[in-house]
Amino acid sequence: MMHIGVVAALLVINWKQAAFAKWRSYHATILYIIVCDLTYHYLCSRYPLWVYELHRPIGSRFATELLYTLLFLPLTALLYLARYPWERNWAAKGRYMLGWIAAYASWEWLFLSLKGISHHNGWSMTWSLLFYCEMFPMLALHSKRPRTAYALSVVCAGVWLVLFRVPLL
Repeated sequence: MMHIGVVAALLVINWKQAAFAKWRSYHATILYIIVCDLTYHYLCSRYPLWVYELHRPIGSRFATELLYTLLFLPLTALLYLARYPWERNWAAKGRYMLGWIAAYASWEWLFLSLKGISHHNGWSMTWSLLFYCEMFPMLALHSKRPRTAYALSVVCAGVWLVLFRVPLL
């Protein structure tokens, strides 16, 4: 129920913050985060770094992964970008990103404690924090300069694959 609960909470927050009204503006970036997550699941299918654990009523790991890929992450991207302080200075943007990084890290820590997610093959909360420090700026970058974000994403993915020695064959 925890996985469905977090998605339901994000749906309500997006609705209350009127983020859904801006979905067309961020449609490409929503697709970008979906592609990034699908790529992770493909490349790390036999060597996962993190796994969403099964909890009722979802009885399938595949269904749980789809819930995060098709709902949780797109809702996160939409809310993040809809409220992003585009016109503010770099300090305001940095504080905004740090707030999201802290929120995501808190969510992950809670889900680790409740056994809703598990880390594998050397992954830890420290790595998650570093990943979030990459993910949130990349979402903002993609919404303004998608080609640059895609190029940097390929480089970053390559670094993660090498760093964790993910077998590709």
